[in-house]
This record gives sequence, C-alpha cells and structure tokens, in this order.
Amino acid sequence: MTSPWVQGIREAHCPDPLFCTFHPDLQGEFFGFGSCIRKTHVHRDYTEFIIALPQIRKDTGLTCQECGGTGEHDVPLRNCIHCHGTGKKIKDDWDTAYLITSNLSLMLNTIEACEETSTTESQLATLSALSQRCEKGSSVSGVFGADLMDVLRTDPKMVSLMLLPNVTDAMITANQHMMGPRWEMGLIGTSLEEGHLAFNSGSEGRGLNLSGTIDEPGRGCRFSSHNIDTPAQALTIIAGIASLVGQLTIHASGQTAATS
Repeated sequence: MTSPWVQGIREAHCPDPLFCTFHPDLQGEFFGFGSCIRKTHVHRDYTEFIIALPQIRKDTGLTCQECGGTGEHDVPLRNCIHCHGTGKKIKDDWDTAYLITSNLSLMLNTIEACEETSTTESQLATLSALSQRCEKGSSVSGVFGADLMDVLRTDPKMVSLMLLPNVTDAMITANQHMMGPRWEMGLIGTSLEEGHLAFNSGSEGRGLNLSGTIDEPGRGCRFSSHNIDTPAQALTIIAGIASLVGQLTIHASGQTAATS
C-alpha cells in the first residue's frame, strides 16, 4: 500500500517524469523521487545525506525582449526586472525545485515519525518543510534544541559577530546558485537582537523567526517561517539553518576538546 505522503506527491506532480521512480528506504543509497537525495556515509550514530541545490533561473541565450538586450530599467540605475540586468531572456525551472523540496519534506516527515533514537548526543534542531504550489506553500518550521538556544542566550555577541555572518553568506550563496545575482541579495540577512533570532530570505517580509525569546535557560524554542511561497525562499532559509547548526556543532566539539 502506498503511503498517503508518497501518493500525494505523485499526484501533485504527475505526469512529471522526474517522479516516476521512488526509493522508499532510508537505508538505501537514495531516498525519494528522482534519486536527488543520496546517502554519503554513516558515522557513529548518524547517517548523512546530500541533496544538490537546483539551478532554477536559467539563461535561454535569447535576447530579453523587455529591455532589448540592454539589461536596463526605465528607471535610472535599476536593472531590467525581467532579465535582472543580464540582457538575456531567462526561464525559471520550478519543476526541479519542487522535486527537491517535495523529497526533503517527505524525508523530514519520515524521520519525525521515528521518535526513538540511539544517539546520546543532544539534537540542535529539528526541521519540517512544505512543498506545495500555492501561497505560503513552502513554509519551514521546527525546533531549535536547548543546547543551541543556550548558546544564543549566554553568548549573543559571539553568535552575532562570528556565526551569523557565515549564516548570511550561506544563504546568499544558496540563493545566488538557484536564482542568480539579483538586487534582492541585499535583503538576505540574519539578526539576533533583544533575544529574538531572525532570518530574512531575500524579499521584504519573508523569513523565519523564533516563536519565543531566548531568555529561558535549558529549553528549546520553536521557529516558523512567514510568507515563504517558493522552494528558492525555503531552501535559502534551510541553508541558513544548516550553517548555524554546523557551526555550533564545531563550536561544541571545540569546547569538549578544551575541557577533556
């Protein structure tokens, strides 16, 4: 019997040929539709997977008809809003992007259903994501664990000066890979102010916030996105979360080594 999750993805994207083959086993080499989630290796209590970011915005090689190939906007010092200053007609490949976020959503839901774990290490974050072609259909949510929140609470200066710039760089790099250089890059950023952690995905009013503050010791905190409509926005946010968690993992390892 096919899982409702799997059937829902297949029906939503049918008859897209990318969704013909489904790999259901997290123990196998691939997971999901289209073999886009690949297991890299298993070490200690963890299994690592890799998933490539899609290149959504593609140059067709044709001249942009809106600006005549100049790349310029009618407003001085602004780029053409159709070709983003390239002078070339562009086409957005959202099918591959939704393939990736659909698989990611399915894998995260599958993992969340398995409550038992053999690891003795604390989990810095959990994540869930939607992948629907509608307004707010690419929402991201989850929980930052108690250890991560305690670092934000006890050393906000270190987080702001050393970690968050790297988080912003990761988000910009991810977004540029997917959508190409755009003026909106200046809106991608992170902040930790007065106990509130926030990510901005590149469009005003679209990002991620904590559902509370960092003031309470020893407790995790839920986070959720707002106005995340596309896979590009969702994957930009997820790249930022991955950077923050990765840096704090290294930070925790360094502290353990220093005290041992």
